[in-house]
Amino acid sequence: MSMLDFFEQQLDKSGWLAFSHLTFDNSYVINIFNSRGYLAYSKSNELFINYNVLDSTDTENVEHKLVYMEPHKVGMQQVLTITGSEHLQHFNLAQYSHYRFYKDTDEETCYPKIPTEAELEGMTADPETGLFPNTDLLEINSGEERSAIGLYNHIFDYTKGEPWSGIRIEFWKTFYANHNRFLEMLNTAYGITDAK
Repeated sequence: MSMLDFFEQQLDKSGWLAFSHLTFDNSYVINIFNSRGYLAYSKSNELFINYNVLDSTDTENVEHKLVYMEPHKVGMQQVLTITGSEHLQHFNLAQYSHYRFYKDTDEETCYPKIPTEAELEGMTADPETGLFPNTDLLEINSGEERSAIGLYNHIFDYTKGEPWSGIRIEFWKTFYANHNRFLEMLNTAYGITDAK
């Protein structure tokens, strides 16, 4: 199995948030968690596509020479970066864990169970509490309770002080909502119909 085949297999199985980074030639890196869902892979076109930004000098040149924009709202110019799949050097699968999760014993080596987009779509927060049913509850620094999906509950028992890591459900749901809108845009604007 090639690296790209394995990438596609993992993408289909667990979704984009199962990845941490994609690294391409010339040190170009896509940070999945910073993309906010605005990224895609098209197998038929052999392309990776994501939003990127111009630096401040180029942004200033674009906004003074090419377009008019609201002068009181500052930000970097957005561009779509298209990268050929042949330039993928390596990728990192996210583990969402610390070093202490991995014990030097004959116990099971741990790995996260990443929730799928479909599982997340089926979740609805209680309108009164904002909490999601059948999830882990944790208290954040402000004292408020939040819902999370434990990634290592199949291996560790966090109620006994064992390692715990859980996803922020709202962020993951927003990530995939953005991602789906991005796929629609690629289809409508550029005719890329198989992006995922």
